[in-house]
Amino acid sequence: MRVDKTVLRETAHIAAGEVLLSALMCAGFALCRRFSGAVLGGAALGCAIAVGNFFLMGLSVQAVLGKGDGAAKYMRSSHALRMLLCLALVCAGVLLLKLNALAVILPLLFPTPVILLMRLLGLAPRQEAPSPPAEDGKEESNQ
Repeated sequence: MRVDKTVLRETAHIAAGEVLLSALMCAGFALCRRFSGAVLGGAALGCAIAVGNFFLMGLSVQAVLGKGDGAAKYMRSSHALRMLLCLALVCAGVLLLKLNALAVILPLLFPTPVILLMRLLGLAPRQEAPSPPAEDGKEESNQ
């Protein structure tokens, strides 16, 4: 399967936002005098999980394009598996690697504000409303 350029571009935007917000989070920990290696490792792991989750979601969307039947079921199962993977990685980081739990979990919330900021700056692709079907049930062709 070839990865679409849009998936790569949007994942790069999310990664840049994740790094920026994780750095701000680490600065907040430092201001509170709570910064440590466990915080830095947690931020790195949380950032990697969030970016990986976004990339896998993009691959899932790419895979269902053009798939009529079963697309919704595929996306639901993909979402469930990605969430299980995220949970397993967070638990491994906190319980096995002894990383700071807050530093691991907070970056998982960062993609939402990054996407909102991308929309405000015009970096996110515009979503166009699908054209309504014609009266006879066939879609109109734009010539």
